[in-house]
Amino acid sequence: MIRERRDSRCLRFGTWWRQVPLLGALLPRHAVWFGGLVLYGGANGFYAMSLLYAPLSLLAGVFTTLLVFNLGETIKKRGRGERNKV
Repeated sequence: MIRERRDSRCLRFGTWWRQVPLLGALLPRHAVWFGGLVLYGGANGFYAMSLLYAPLSLLAGVFTTLLVFNLGETIKKRGRGERNKV
């Protein structure tokens, strides 16, 4: 079972579960999450529209580059001992 720790890093941003820092401002956690969801949805919509206009060979290279960068980030996190907090 995974439990969240209430450490001092979170407590210095006010109430540890209600607000998170984003670009120098304290914002509600759910607003930041929803903003990320909207940004992610917009990016996927843009990607889906680009599939109609770009040649498949170009998109294959872009997708492969994306996979390489994501894999590199995962390897770096594992090397530092970080785990996914899901």
